[in-house]
Amino acid sequence: MEKQNKHFSKLTILFYVFAILTFIYCIFSIYKSYEYVNALVKAGQLTISGNIGDVIQYFVDNSSAYLFYGLGFGAFGYLIQLLKNKEETDLLTSSVDFTSIEAEENDALEDDDFEEEEEADLTVEVTAKETDE
Repeated sequence: MEKQNKHFSKLTILFYVFAILTFIYCIFSIYKSYEYVNALVKAGQLTISGNIGDVIQYFVDNSSAYLFYGLGFGAFGYLIQLLKNKEETDLLTSSVDFTSIEAEENDALEDDDFEEEEEADLTVEVTAKETDE
């Protein structure tokens, strides 16, 4: 079995790093939201059972954007890597035989030269017959 060496481009690594940092900030945002809601409950200014919709909305508002940004960065990194791997695979699998292309070009050139020689011979014969008459 052959090992596949995966080479990540700099852009792919950059997107993955941004995705990881964004996910870390998303977790941090959820933790800070929890601390804030917990402080309000301890101070008696908020009851979770009465305001569950507001509490959920607060968590979602503070963390959902970072979750989706992280998913977006990760998806872009993955797509770039797929395109890069496809490009490398296409280059490896498309084996062009340059010797056959050169041979075809040489044959075409030889055919053109032969046709020019025939035309020159015909012109000489026609002019020779005209002068004889």
